[in-house]
Amino acid sequence: GAPPFLVAWGEKDFPHLRRQAVGFADALDAAGVPVRRIELDGCDHLGASYASAEPDGHWVEAADRLLTDI
Repeated sequence: GAPPFLVAWGEKDFPHLRRQAVGFADALDAAGVPVRRIELDGCDHLGASYASAEPDGHWVEAADRLLTDI
């Protein structure tokens, strides 16, 4: 009964945070929860956070597609 998830991380993010994001997405997948994953090119952890506010950016585009597909 969980809602769909968008799991994103930066290409240059801390290795342990990339592993956590992938592990979280894998666990959602294994539980049958719809999940989309995106790696934000060139972003570190802070840059990935900022990317979520870029109106024409990859994160916003992926979130929009996720919400449209629900």
